[in-house]
Amino acid sequence: MNAWVSFIFIIQFSTVFSDEVKKNDPCTSPNSKNGTCVPVSECQVVYNMLTSRNNTVLNFVRKSYCGYENEALVCCEFPSTVDKNNYDKTMFRNRATCGIPREEPRIFGGETAEIGEFPWVISVEYKEKGSGKNGGTRCVASLISDEYAVTAAYCIVDREYEM
Repeated sequence: MNAWVSFIFIIQFSTVFSDEVKKNDPCTSPNSKNGTCVPVSECQVVYNMLTSRNNTVLNFVRKSYCGYENEALVCCEFPSTVDKNNYDKTMFRNRATCGIPREEPRIFGGETAEIGEFPWVISVEYKEKGSGKNGGTRCVASLISDEYAVTAAYCIVDREYEM
């Protein structure tokens, strides 16, 4: 009897995973529109929804999930995939000019720091939602250009504070 139950479980388990859609397979979006199953980073519409705090929007993102191949795959409605040929490559600064020191030296602990010796870290300051009062520093981020910083996801989903 136990062997039979194990066999049924294995069959059901493999059926669940064999039905999973693969990358570039056709799919139907939560809006009942035709689409293609692509990595979430290639579907601008769903990718932009990831930072939403709206439960309806997040539900749409969850329902868009169609598989996993090195990253989550989502059903992307036509023609929402990102055209990599027209992608704005100027978003990040030119490597030839990024990281060039200013004329004045950067000082850390009384000694001149060499380029790349210390990571560029910034504090992320918050204010209380509603009142706008100073909420203090709750996270840090690393500068990746003169306009962009990278921080942990939990730093931007705090319901009591805003950046």
